[in-house]
Amino acid sequence: MPDLPDYYQSGLVTLADVGSFAGGLDANKSSTPVSRDIYLATDTNKLYICFVGGTWTHLTHAGLIDLTDDDHTQYVLDSEKGAASGIATLDGGSKVVEQPASISGFLEASPTNGEAGKAPDSNWAFDHDSDEDAHHAKTHDYDEHTDVPRERYKSAREAYSADGTHDLEVGTFPVIQRAANLLVRARFSFRILPDFVSFTDLQICWSSPAAAGSMRMRLAASWGADNEAYNTHSETGNWQGPATGGTNYFNFDTGSLTLANLAIGDLLHAEVYWDAAHGNDTLDDVSNIVGMLFKYIARE
Repeated sequence: MPDLPDYYQSGLVTLADVGSFAGGLDANKSSTPVSRDIYLATDTNKLYICFVGGTWTHLTHAGLIDLTDDDHTQYVLDSEKGAASGIATLDGGSKVVEQPASISGFLEASPTNGEAGKAPDSNWAFDHDSDEDAHHAKTHDYDEHTDVPRERYKSAREAYSADGTHDLEVGTFPVIQRAANLLVRARFSFRILPDFVSFTDLQICWSSPAAAGSMRMRLAASWGADNEAYNTHSETGNWQGPATGGTNYFNFDTGSLTLANLAIGDLLHAEVYWDAAHGNDTLDDVSNIVGMLFKYIARE
């Protein structure tokens, strides 16, 4: 019969390699083994071999052939390896390893980022149903936002007026100036932006060198959408009598308009009338149109 290949023979232990082979109770194995001694503990199913005089080395579990199907799903470790890896040691002939002493090191102290529980449940596959927002970018409609107030301001430089004096400045602010006891009109135009939700107010910004007094003012507006007449919608406010806050103070005063049916894309034309000749105007001095403020609620 031909010789077996070397890779078969390299794993064989011959009688010439064994100093002695004995068996019995685990506790009865020699405490002073010599090199090449082998001992089978019949009560614990452990196989020992001595490589260095005076020390037994546990090679493997000798009873794996007798384990049930369930037992084969477990791991069997010797006490030396168990201690080195932080896993509790085995007792007697136990076939099943105990819970690792350091298992808490693999678990979170408390779930985070929307996780439903500790490992192995603390990952997206497990807590997806309980809090999908923690793992997915969520699409949403406008109604899931909180609307916010916004303003658009037009300076006097952007206004048109056939009355009053143009190209003047108060400080560095361009103004349309109205002389005492005269009627002045100034016109501003706005395009209603796509973030528009609802109208809040239309205000005139004005000033006067007078230290005190009230002026007489009224706002009017007209608006329409594409393919509509410029005056499809219109509104004229009531006459107002706002007082100046002081010499050259900025005063923002409402025109008391509602602008019902104003919508995204509309062209809005707003006009301010100042009637200085009216008896209710008590400024007795020039006054300046500084700008117009359009206030509305916008989608965030």
